[in-house]
Amino acid sequence: MSERVWGWIGKAATIVAIVAGIVTVVLFARTFNVPSSRLVADIRPMDFRLPVTSNQLAQLITEVTKTDKPVNQSISQSIGSLLQSVRALSLIKIDLRNNGDPPIYGIHIDVDLAILYARGSEGMDDSEILASDQSGTRLDNLIQGNSVTIYVWAGFKPEYYRQRDKIRISYAQGTASKNIYTECLQRSKL
Repeated sequence: MSERVWGWIGKAATIVAIVAGIVTVVLFARTFNVPSSRLVADIRPMDFRLPVTSNQLAQLITEVTKTDKPVNQSISQSIGSLLQSVRALSLIKIDLRNNGDPPIYGIHIDVDLAILYARGSEGMDDSEILASDQSGTRLDNLIQGNSVTIYVWAGFKPEYYRQRDKIRISYAQGTASKNIYTECLQRSKL
């Protein structure tokens, strides 16, 4: 090949290298300008079994409510929730936090065979039962840097929920990053 052909090849390679460099710089700079919204879920499935049977609980409720006064609606709902939790074999603690910049909207949590969803803080008297249906429950939003704890009473043993696809958490911008923790019990010899 002549020097002229080699010169064109050199110029073309230089142009390709410059264009590739510009594209790389633009893509790199773009990642800093795009607001990140990252929902992280720390999930802890554990054994749960209410220490009374549904029959024992129903008898207790009947004894407590044997008055002529009508039962308060919130007490009635609480009793219904308590009766539902008798069927639970697992309690799943889900700590959700927003590690991104903008608020996260439309958080949807769906756990296989969930019986009851509640929101609350450990050691605080602020728990509330969340409305749910067969598709799970929803939370409105989560501001940057904030977190929320969701408790789910569910019908399968904890081992079942250690599989990533059994607990689904999504939001308007994507899906949550899930960390599933299991407690290892070590037996010590005396």
